[in-house]
Amino acid sequence: MCNKFARSALATIKKHAPNVPAETREMERVAKTVWRDSMEKLAADATNADCRTAYNAMKAGW
Repeated sequence: MCNKFARSALATIKKHAPNVPAETREMERVAKTVWRDSMEKLAADATNADCRTAYNAMKAGW
């Protein structure tokens, strides 16, 4: 479940990222930082090894 969530969220982000206006690139940088920090926290808090692996793999994916 964790892997499916992380991969589908990342796929959605990558699908819509090219449509982001140039004026919002600074906000995109902030969003990437939040994504990475969130994946790190989820990986640290996950009790399941598969979830930890999925979150660690996804934190640098964007």
